[in-house]
Amino acid sequence: MRALIAERALDTDEKDLIRFRAVCSAWRDSIGGENRINRGIHPRRWILLPEASDATLCKFGNIATGECIQLQNLHQLANHTVAEGPHGNPEGMLVLRDDTSFVIRLFNPLTRQLIHLPSLKTLVVGVEGDDDQMPDEEFGELYEVTAAGFVGGSKLVLYFHAIKMIAVAKPGDEDWEVVTYDQPLMSVATIGDHFYCLSTESLFELDASTSPPQLVVVSQVDRPGNIILDTMRLVDNGGELLVLWNELHLHPQGFWHLWYAVRRIDLNEGLMIPTYYLNDRAVVVGPSGAISVSTAHFPELDANTIYFRYGCNKDFIKQCALSNTYEYYRSPPGSFAKCLGSYVANFAYTTCPH
Repeated sequence: MRALIAERALDTDEKDLIRFRAVCSAWRDSIGGENRINRGIHPRRWILLPEASDATLCKFGNIATGECIQLQNLHQLANHTVAEGPHGNPEGMLVLRDDTSFVIRLFNPLTRQLIHLPSLKTLVVGVEGDDDQMPDEEFGELYEVTAAGFVGGSKLVLYFHAIKMIAVAKPGDEDWEVVTYDQPLMSVATIGDHFYCLSTESLFELDASTSPPQLVVVSQVDRPGNIILDTMRLVDNGGELLVLWNELHLHPQGFWHLWYAVRRIDLNEGLMIPTYYLNDRAVVVGPSGAISVSTAHFPELDANTIYFRYGCNKDFIKQCALSNTYEYYRSPPGSFAKCLGSYVANFAYTTCPH
């Protein structure tokens, strides 16, 4: 019953959840006292904003209402590396990597629940070569968590871009299970109990019912020749899975310009269907991923519109999917659209000109 009340509190206002935890230790423990993944109370509407976030003060934004809050004294973040961006914080949970032991921890910033998972060092135990003897600094660079998600009810999935590896574990496991595959991944997304991965050739779903888990092909990618491969993104568009990618087109006036193409995934038929309708939502895209928001609470954003930028440009390109038009867009100072732009603008895979 207490867990159900906590879920209802999270659906209304994070302050109600904080008050719930303050009633007594039993109520507090009921939503944060066990080392298990309880996805019912994940703060999936909240994202960690990059502005002035550290272990002392972190800023979070609500993608449903545009509200921003600041949480103080998050001592749990100290001596940890926090995975960043839309791919790194699934359902609002922060993925932490201990800087010394390389233990992975899931942190719920609203309930302060800390969930412990195995150390990443278990991935190299017994592996031929010197991986288990490499310096911690080098190990940390190779095993940086670049994406995460959930599969089933209780398993965490991690992706390490530098070494092209997927690992799966749940609380209580002694080590991580490694998923083998032969195609570099461009993007991931968690929708419900399903974890999806996108490569340049295929869309996969992770089947965690087997040991080790396996990637199962959902759909082939029928991509044109003018696609820019490193812009391929999966997007949870309000429960609907979309694939976006940038294409290079020749303008009638003689110059080249970028244009985002959108595909809706028919999971039953295994098809990627071109679409221009985004369910009256807006999608903000950046080098670190993409995020979809309802425009009902964000008057500065237009429905069925994609906002993206490239290089080091501060202005976004505003592409209307329905009218097939685009224009430059600068988000108003202090607007939530500006926060979303910062959230997806981690230039991890782009180089800015000097």
